[in-house]
Amino acid sequence: MKNKDRVLLAAAELGPKGEPFTVFDLTVRAWIANKLLYGMPGYEMVHPNHQKVYVATLHLLGRNYRRLTYPGYLKRCGRNLLQLTQAGIDRAAKLRKELDATSPTA
Repeated sequence: MKNKDRVLLAAAELGPKGEPFTVFDLTVRAWIANKLLYGMPGYEMVHPNHQKVYVATLHLLGRNYRRLTYPGYLKRCGRNLLQLTQAGIDRAAKLRKELDATSPTA
């Protein structure tokens, strides 16, 4: 799974129906879900790495990043506030279904 998809799933946990959340909440939520991936180098289990989550967030906002345009799954709704768009809600639901389908059942 790509970083931007993991961050999108974290965003969907914070605002599943399009409720606003802070970029800081998103950083912590993504880190809690995967501390090794989103942890600060050398302190992965103790501190989140905001920069790594922020780069994935730029992709989700639809920013032109390295000359590639990505869909706008998130939108800004205030200073340091983000919100899932309808496209983001739909994409997160699809990702969850794919994860559920590939997860081993206990």
